[in-house]
Amino acid sequence: MYTLIQIGFGIIALVIAFFLGKLVASIAKDELHVGHKWFETILLISFLGAIASAIFRNDALMFTFLFILVFTSRSVRY
Repeated sequence: MYTLIQIGFGIIALVIAFFLGKLVASIAKDELHVGHKWFETILLISFLGAIASAIFRNDALMFTFLFILVFTSRSVRY
């Protein structure tokens, strides 16, 4: 039961990251063009970190990397 609650909070945080990333991307359009390569680097590191965290079964770290991944991906796609 406790694990389901943790996963539920993690999913809610990822949904919030989706909307926050879109909001920040719409506010800071000029910074997105300058730092595009850095956003792609952050995406790659977050993706690899999420996979490594899933392998080592560290849910908190995995959801942290996924939050960064979702948040940053909204900025790159905008």
